[in-house]
Amino acid sequence: MSIVHHIYEVVGGYFRRKRLRWLTTEFRDCHQVIDLGGRVDMWKQT
Repeated sequence: MSIVHHIYEVVGGYFRRKRLRWLTTEFRDCHQVIDLGGRVDMWKQT
Protein backbone atom coordinates (compact mmCIF):
# COMPACT_ATOMS: atom_id res chain seq x y z
CA MET A 1 0.00 0.00 0.00
CA SER A 2 1.40 3.41 -0.90
CA ILE A 3 1.86 6.16 1.65
CA VAL A 4 -0.94 8.18 0.01
CA HIS A 5 -3.41 5.33 0.45
CA HIS A 6 -2.36 4.89 4.07
CA ILE A 7 -2.80 8.61 4.82
CA TYR A 8 -6.19 8.66 3.08
CA GLU A 9 -7.30 5.61 5.05
CA VAL A 10 -6.38 7.20 8.39
CA VAL A 11 -7.61 10.73 7.66
CA GLY A 12 -10.67 9.61 5.69
CA GLY A 13 -11.69 7.21 8.44
CA TYR A 14 -11.48 9.96 11.04
CA PHE A 15 -13.73 12.29 9.06
CA ARG A 16 -16.23 9.52 8.19
CA ARG A 17 -16.59 8.66 11.88
CA LYS A 18 -16.93 12.35 12.77
CA ARG A 19 -19.58 12.85 10.08
CA LEU A 20 -21.45 9.72 11.23
CA ARG A 21 -21.52 10.99 14.83
CA TRP A 22 -22.92 14.31 13.61
CA LEU A 23 -25.55 12.60 11.45
CA THR A 24 -26.56 10.30 14.30
CA THR A 25 -27.03 13.28 16.63
CA GLU A 26 -28.65 15.64 14.14
CA PHE A 27 -31.11 13.17 12.63
CA ARG A 28 -31.81 10.83 15.56
CA ASP A 29 -35.58 11.39 15.25
CA CYS A 30 -35.70 10.66 11.51
CA HIS A 31 -37.05 7.30 10.40
CA GLN A 32 -36.35 7.53 6.66
CA VAL A 33 -33.06 7.91 4.84
CA ILE A 34 -32.12 8.76 1.26
CA ASP A 35 -28.92 6.96 0.24
CA LEU A 36 -26.93 9.30 -2.00
CA GLY A 37 -24.05 6.94 -2.66
CA GLY A 38 -21.05 5.40 -1.11
CA ARG A 39 -20.52 1.93 0.25
CA VAL A 40 -22.07 0.37 3.33
CA ASP A 41 -18.66 -0.14 4.96
CA MET A 42 -18.03 3.63 4.76
CA TRP A 43 -20.84 4.22 7.26
CA LYS A 44 -20.31 1.40 9.74
CA GLN A 45 -19.70 2.54 13.28
CA THR A 46 -16.44 1.33 14.77
